[in-house]
Amino acid sequence: MAEQMGATCLTEVDPSVTHVVATDVGTEKSRWAVKENKFLVHPRWIEAANFFWEKQPEENFIIKIKQ
Repeated sequence: MAEQMGATCLTEVDPSVTHVVATDVGTEKSRWAVKENKFLVHPRWIEAANFFWEKQPEENFIIKIKQ
């Protein structure tokens, strides 16, 4: 769905990554997103963008890691 809306999806993270989409905050990629100050968002962010036909505010879909 993200690719259909123009996103480039990767299976590995690198400096070009701007968002990590996840439901599990305990994964290595989720922790990387927080450490690298990238957006860590719930998959509903993509679903909402698809539904409304425009990018939605990330802050409405942020996943917070409990520290």
